[in-house]
Amino acid sequence: NHDFFEMSYVYQGNFYNQINQEQEIIQPSNTLALLSPNAIHSCCIKKETDIVFNILMKRSLVEEIFLRMLSENTILFRFFMDSIYNVHQNQSYLMFQCNDHLTNLVQEIIQEHFDQKEFKETIIVAKLIQLFAELSRIYSQQIEQFQTLSRHDKNTKEMMDYIQKNYATISLESLSEAFHYSTEYTSRTIKKQTGQTFSNIIRQIR
Repeated sequence: NHDFFEMSYVYQGNFYNQINQEQEIIQPSNTLALLSPNAIHSCCIKKETDIVFNILMKRSLVEEIFLRMLSENTILFRFFMDSIYNVHQNQSYLMFQCNDHLTNLVQEIIQEHFDQKEFKETIIVAKLIQLFAELSRIYSQQIEQFQTLSRHDKNTKEMMDYIQKNYATISLESLSEAFHYSTEYTSRTIKKQTGQTFSNIIRQIR
């Protein structure tokens, strides 16, 4: 472990990280991982053709960047702030699959570093702010999608429990009415979550 954040970008091949001596992350090509300073880890590549850029960021730089984003109370913001101020964390790393926009941003940061042109630090910080804002947007969308799926899973489980208890007399209309849904929505949800139609499920139970 160390006193800075790591951002690993895999340009080609795979990157291996052993986190807290218990969890191995295999980071494939065109992914970006953020590691907290609190993460005890060891990392390696296993082939000479693997190409990884490991970007190290001081806590002070990350704090400066995210203080500019203070009004945006995102999950990514909290990940960094929890690391800086040693608040208990559930996660010691975050991983993202890069889209074209993220890939271009990361590669522009790397290019600025190697070009060593005038104002490179200012440009790198500006691009990091943009990168973190984009990552925050992506991560928030991922969490929202996961929560939506979780809600659907819970609703489906409750529906299945209800069907099991009332299979002798139940109909699609009575099930829909019990859960305050339209029959079309109920039928579509059951089919999507179970892969079977309502009538097939009833036949199997009976």
